[in-house]
Amino acid sequence: MNLYFKWMLWRYKLRANRLINRELKELSIEPDILKEAIAYVLNSGGKRIRACLTFIAGDIFKSPTVANDIVALTLETIHAASLVHDDLPYIDDAMMRRDALCCHVKYGNDIGIITGSAMQALTAYFMTQEIPNLSPKLQKMMIIELIQLTGSSGLVGGEALDIMLMDTPLSLQQLEKIYHLKTGALITAAVKLPAIAANQHETQKCDAMVNYAQCLGLAYQIKDDILDYEEELNTTGNCTKVTYPQLSGLGKAQEKVQELCDSALDGIKNAGIKNKILYDLAQYLSCRSH
Repeated sequence: MNLYFKWMLWRYKLRANRLINRELKELSIEPDILKEAIAYVLNSGGKRIRACLTFIAGDIFKSPTVANDIVALTLETIHAASLVHDDLPYIDDAMMRRDALCCHVKYGNDIGIITGSAMQALTAYFMTQEIPNLSPKLQKMMIIELIQLTGSSGLVGGEALDIMLMDTPLSLQQLEKIYHLKTGALITAAVKLPAIAANQHETQKCDAMVNYAQCLGLAYQIKDDILDYEEELNTTGNCTKVTYPQLSGLGKAQEKVQELCDSALDGIKNAGIKNKILYDLAQYLSCRSH
């Protein structure tokens, strides 16, 4: 990771964290335990990739700064809420996330469920705030797009499909569909919403950025699988969890990550998008070790 890219990621992450903490300070949330749990979840770390990509897309499309901030805040909140629900005993039954207790472990299953639901409601509040230099028509289009990418045809649909197929043998095609919906949809929102805010959603540039996001989303999830697969193999000598490398083989999974990154970068190059951070981000996500 080169120093300039590392510095830019740090700036984007700092910007996202400041937005989150400002909103948490200003919002009136009762009872106190609910506000505490939401703050706990939103400040539990993470790469802030969705916020970073939103800011990058905002720079490319020249969309209003306030719109980009609201989109970044919304996507990070939706992502965090989905993890709260994922970790519950009824789904993944996780105890720890990012070296900290999961929300439901720290506050109880009941508060865990309510916290995730409250965070989802907050995103509706964020997205309906008045945004300077953005027409109501474009704002409405952004909200509709967000609903499509996070609802039954996006993130939530992917979650449901994952649960439905949990105890059945999966094909690579089924696994890729789950990943496109669960991970790719929200990453796609990070580039599509700034494009709409700039009224550039029907351009070749937008199509290239959407392709970039979709490829990156799938590559990101496959890379996660590779890291999990290698860790489990090194720890136990056996892999029981259904992952991309388990189905395709480790070598094929690594090739798929590179293929997706190449496709993402070819698309933005052909669209005439000159933004080195996009190239560095693809390289970073495909070569990361955690």
